[in-house]
Amino acid sequence: MLASSLIYNPGQAGLGIKIVGALGLEDKVRPKARSALSHAVGPADDPRIRVRMLTGDSLATAQAVALQVGLVTEDDLKGSGNVVMDAQAFDEATRDGKDADAVQTILSELRVLAKCTPKHRV
Repeated sequence: MLASSLIYNPGQAGLGIKIVGALGLEDKVRPKARSALSHAVGPADDPRIRVRMLTGDSLATAQAVALQVGLVTEDDLKGSGNVVMDAQAFDEATRDGKDADAVQTILSELRVLAKCTPKHRV
């Protein structure tokens, strides 16, 4: 069979191709990441240092990594929805003309920003 005949075409059936499996890969979080994060942040009542994670990863991936390293908890994720956001939602929520108090609330709650571009990292 020619390779060109294996290209998926929804209007063409009966190619005799079966999907026999799927594979997923995961980059493991470094073993010392959780302890390094807690050391960097210090006591929870110390407001001087706030760690934020900005990543180009998807929202789901960013949230999973943040949970694994202890940057957020399951309880954090049940809150306002401002703890983990994607860049597009962040941009919409904080653009010019928005209520300053609402923007400040988002900024104080935000810990993970996913789907970032270089402009978000400046």
